[in-house]
Amino acid sequence: MIADIKEIEDFNPESDPLFDYVNEVAEKFWGGYDPDMGITPSLAPLTFYGRYCNGYIDTSRLNKYEESEEVQGTLKAFGLDSAKFWYLCLLIKDHVEGSTINAAKRNQTHREEIKNLIAELNLLQPDIHPNYINVSANGELTLKVGKHPVRIKDGQTLTLINVALTEFLEKHDGYSDMFDSASVNVDDTTILSPIKQFFLFDKYLSWFLKPLEANAEIYASKDKRLLVSRMIYLLGISNDKRFDTEYSDSGDKLNFLKNYLSKCKDVEIPTHNRYYLV
Repeated sequence: MIADIKEIEDFNPESDPLFDYVNEVAEKFWGGYDPDMGITPSLAPLTFYGRYCNGYIDTSRLNKYEESEEVQGTLKAFGLDSAKFWYLCLLIKDHVEGSTINAAKRNQTHREEIKNLIAELNLLQPDIHPNYINVSANGELTLKVGKHPVRIKDGQTLTLINVALTEFLEKHDGYSDMFDSASVNVDDTTILSPIKQFFLFDKYLSWFLKPLEANAEIYASKDKRLLVSRMIYLLGISNDKRFDTEYSDSGDKLNFLKNYLSKCKDVEIPTHNRYYLV
């Protein structure tokens, strides 16, 4: 029977063995960053623990997890602790939901917005000489802060703005909080497609499973992708039974998750996580 962390006295998310897998994945993907200190310890385990204790984590499928002979057999074959793996999967599911269900839309970074402006100014096709500038197209830049907008139509002035912005970005080419952060409007939310939920869950859990080697003497499925797929079904991320099925009716290997995700090309997650500050 898996212990309930809510009932463990003085449970410490940063050091308790039950969170060994949780901390490993959190440090890999959701580490903090401080401009002065660089990479800092992840806050995800502590956030997850707080959400768990406050009843925000769905644990209703624990019995199904413990009773799944296929899943438990695979865990045993790979030498994985069932309780630690359970909490890892709960964290990943919660983190994925925070990024995909009613998540705050990710605005463009300041660097991206400036680059977009530069791209528009480049449409003037400027020909720059030491003492003059020629442009091949017309344009207008409008800025309104107070009551009276400023409109710039002169192509040479627009080109000089372009040059200044380009040189400024080149000077700050490396990562910078000032340029590479973006504002968040928590009221502007979106729900991403289910395939992106599957993609993220697979991304995090497959990374954890990748270096593991199975014990050949244990009779159980040693298909890591199938284990991920079965957890997607078992946790209710999808109710499609095919995620839990190893072979088709004809006896062929189904590989449902792998084939499903093959539809994903250049997946982008245009949101901020509403639970975890990453």
